Amino acid sequence: MVEATTLSLIIIFSGLSLIPILLVQGFVAGAMMPLLLNSMMDLPEVGPKAMGTAAGLYFTVGEAGGVGGPALVGILRDATGSFTPELVLLVFVALLSMVPAYFLGEKRIRAKSAPATASSNR
Repeated sequence: MVEATTLSLIIIFSGLSLIPILLVQGFVAGAMMPLLLNSMMDLPEVGPKAMGTAAGLYFTVGEAGGVGGPALVGILRDATGSFTPELVLLVFVALLSMVPAYFLGEKRIRAKSAPATASSNR
């Protein structure tokens, strides 16, 4: 949500007022990768044993966006003469990515307490 908000603010503001917005955007974007990788490791379907494969797939998709994104931005910039359509597209993608994240949900894991035994009380 923060990323979509900061991208929206970049469309609205200009000049020196962009500096704090871009700082927040850079912090949020930089924090996403470690957070997502850590979240994947906690999933029971992935876990530590399949983390290498999951991280490889994650980076494969990320690199495809890393190549295609700037190319698309350049094409749209040349076609429109403005960066506004690209920012609107990025806001849309950020908001759209929240939909599957909402449905993932968070499963509550109850900690199993070990039964007290006579040997543990000594």
